Amino acid sequence: MIETVLFDLDGTIIDTNELIISSFLHVFEQHTSGSLTREQIIRIWEPRWSSNCRLSQERRM
Repeated sequence: MIETVLFDLDGTIIDTNELIISSFLHVFEQHTSGSLTREQIIRIWEPRWSSNCRLSQERRM
């Protein structure tokens, strides 16, 4: 009998990029004295995302 079903929604079933960016904006607005723009968040986040994609592709080979 199956007792648990696990879905990987984040980026697999649902595109969550905008939700992640909005979350970053909210946290920075609420918990820091400054604020970041959407573009600044993308510049900070994008290199890590690209690195993860590259590593994932390398592992498949």
